Formats: sequence, structure tokens, C-alpha cells
Amino acid sequence: MSATLCRTAFTCDKNMVLGVTRNGGRGALECIEQLYVIKIEDLAKVRGTLKISELVGDEQMNGLVAISLYDSKPVYLMTTASEEIVWVKKKQKLFDKNLMQLVLAPFFRINVIDDYNHIMGNVDIADQLRGSYRFDHWMRKREWW
Repeated sequence: MSATLCRTAFTCDKNMVLGVTRNGGRGALECIEQLYVIKIEDLAKVRGTLKISELVGDEQMNGLVAISLYDSKPVYLMTTASEEIVWVKKKQKLFDKNLMQLVLAPFFRINVIDDYNHIMGNVDIADQLRGSYRFDHWMRKREWW
């Protein structure tokens, strides 16, 4: 996904776009790129770093937002579908070794990532299953007469 794709989708039919992009070439914008951290000690310092940039001054398309969030590595998103970017408090069941049971643990997530996870539906699951059940990865090694 790139800014060009977002602009084309918006100018054709006023489609709103939300998706993950790569950090090079036509992907993420240079102003939000984050350096990849190798050392585990440095990961605690940069985890949760958020960079946001909005495209302004374009007459054909208004409101393209590029987001960079550092989790275990940088994650880049582009969207035209969000009006605001806020941290949302969520809860997840995790196993506690001391209590020996599942407990609800709070964590924070950006609303854009939450929207992406819920709007995508089963596309990611379909891609995963397609890769798992491919038959040609073992067929290419055999001769067929």
C-alpha cells in the first residue's frame, strides 16, 4: 500500500482506505520512519513510540494520515478513514502463574489498529489457511509423468 494507492482510491470513488504499508520504496513516508532496534535493552526505550503525519495542501485528497508505531519492530499504517487517533484501553485474558488461572489484563492499542483488525474480517485468516494448505509446495519436488 502506498500514498499513491490511497490517492487513487479516494479520487475515483471517494473510497476510504486503511491498511498496513512497508517502510521503503513507495510505502511509508520518510518523515515517520523509525530505526530498527537490535539490542533487547534498547527495545524497552523505543517500544510504544508513535509518529503521525498528515498530508495537507493536496486539493484532490484531504486527510491522508501515515502512522508509525514501534512494538517489537516498527509497524506502518496509512489511512483516510480515521478522524482522530487515540489510545484505546482494551482487556485480554492472560494466564497468571501465581494465581494459576486466567485474569483480565489491561493493555492499550491505537484505535486505527483496532479498526483495522475488526474491519479486515477473515482476510488474514484466509491468507494463513491458503498458505498452510497449499499442495504445490510438495508437488514441485516430484516428477509427474
